[in-house]
Amino acid sequence: MKEHKKLYKSGKLWLTATVLAVAAGTAMTTTTVHADTTSQPAGQQASDKDSQIAALQSDVKQQQNTINDAQSQLATQQGKLTDTQK
Repeated sequence: MKEHKKLYKSGKLWLTATVLAVAAGTAMTTTTVHADTTSQPAGQQASDKDSQIAALQSDVKQQQNTINDAQSQLATQQGKLTDTQK
């Protein structure tokens, strides 16, 4: 890596700037990366996807049950509030 110093005058002061050679910058940015390839049997890939879908559907059902419970509690609290205000 080559390094060059440049002097600049700002009023009465001299300032220095370090300039690196362009070759060093392009060498760092031209690296090639390859992903690791693994192959799974087609049947295993399908079963993995099916199990992931089943897990997501189960999570959705649990979240829907939580929402339903919260709505039920809200309705109960609103009923109590209405009774209290009467």
